Amino acid sequence: VLVDKIFRYWRWHNNSLPGDIFILGCTNVGKSSIFNALIESDLCKIKAVDLVSRAMTSPVPGTTLNLLKFPLTRPEPNLINDRLRRLQQYHSAFSAQEKERLINLQKFKKLDYAIPSHFSVTHTLRNVLKELQPASGYLSELDMEENLEEQSEVINFKSNYLHKAKWCHDTPGTVSEDQIINMLTAEEISKTLQI
Repeated sequence: VLVDKIFRYWRWHNNSLPGDIFILGCTNVGKSSIFNALIESDLCKIKAVDLVSRAMTSPVPGTTLNLLKFPLTRPEPNLINDRLRRLQQYHSAFSAQEKERLINLQKFKKLDYAIPSHFSVTHTLRNVLKELQPASGYLSELDMEENLEEQSEVINFKSNYLHKAKWCHDTPGTVSEDQIINMLTAEEISKTLQI
């Protein structure tokens, strides 16, 4: 839902041009967890998904010490329409699976069927881009350059591919006096956070 809201906002308020995104907030509110989920979403450029550093998540405040970022996908209308179609397919498949689970629960009354199904949608473009690869195996010089970048261990922030990219940034949290962690002793914190 968050990715859809971001794409809609850009479409209606920014002429389909993305802007940078900064995830801000107090320490230990889930900023890094949201950042990691967004890396796996259609918001992240597909070529960067496996090259971007994930944020460390921890119950200990202050574990995001540096500014992490990933390049954003430009929300082209055809991308948005394809994404919506794929999400509808996922939802239909999930609904069918859940319906079957409920039928089996009534029929067999087993604990295995009592747990509701769930699904998470990661980058829906991954398989689509694989399907679009040329059958001949011929790749242009530009494609070869991009494939070499894809195979590297880290993302090249200076590449032509990312030259004018917009970014999603995970930021270190701000410390607020109102946070309960500031009212606990070191011993209480270690008991509470199970460190």
